Amino acid sequence: MPASIETTADIGAYAVSACSACATKVFVIGQHLKAARKVRVHIAGKVNAASLLFLEGPSLTSFASEVKYGGVQFGADGHTLAPNSTKPPPDAGGDYVIFLPSASAASLTLAP
Repeated sequence: MPASIETTADIGAYAVSACSACATKVFVIGQHLKAARKVRVHIAGKVNAASLLFLEGPSLTSFASEVKYGGVQFGADGHTLAPNSTKPPPDAGGDYVIFLPSASAASLTLAP
């Protein structure tokens, strides 16, 4: 499924999928250190299920013990428990709107 994002911020996005019938993972990477940004993700085609995970910390140079993945704190050894994902609903146009915190990244998985 082709993917595109709409934003006015310094945001990078990459979409990957193993096959045309497989889920698409959209990685959204915030490059702004001081403010959250709104991102709209558009996927061509029907999406049956979506899940969203965030990777975030206080800064881009944070230690593992300061970083959260899916809302779960990493330990000093770099390990974490299973992350918590959310199931974001699409908007009226079928797009997914993400509020990306500063110094963070998001993984949006969209299953056809």
